[in-house]
Amino acid sequence: MTLIRKYTNRKPETIHLFDSFFGKDFFWEPEYFFNRTGGKPAVNIMETDNEYVIEVAAPGFKKEEFNIEVDKGILTISADKALKNENQDEFRLQEFYHSSIKRSFNLPNDKVDELSIKAHYEAGILEVKIAKREEAKPKPKRIINIA
Repeated sequence: MTLIRKYTNRKPETIHLFDSFFGKDFFWEPEYFFNRTGGKPAVNIMETDNEYVIEVAAPGFKKEEFNIEVDKGILTISADKALKNENQDEFRLQEFYHSSIKRSFNLPNDKVDELSIKAHYEAGILEVKIAKREEAKPKPKRIINIA
């Protein structure tokens, strides 16, 4: 097992000084700059005999804020959420920001029926179901008699 140690060339006295002034997240967390505007949500992709299922983790959104589109074999799922309070001067600490997410998937055109895509959003999970074409579904085992 390999252990990786976080490298810093700052002395302990300066680390404390910077952390107390800017906050630990500013220097230590690379996600600090990216979480403010959203980004790439986590997904689960499953395949059954009849369909593909994509689950997108998107808590805090409403179903009206999602946009799902298919163009030239690419399925794009996006959502945009605006801030409720526009007056930024009232906040002493603000960790809720304008957020947007976007994720794209290449669909196997020879296996899926793009016209039968269905979506459902509940409890922070967007579920997108993509039906398979009949020719892409597994065929039952066939026994061939010898003549």
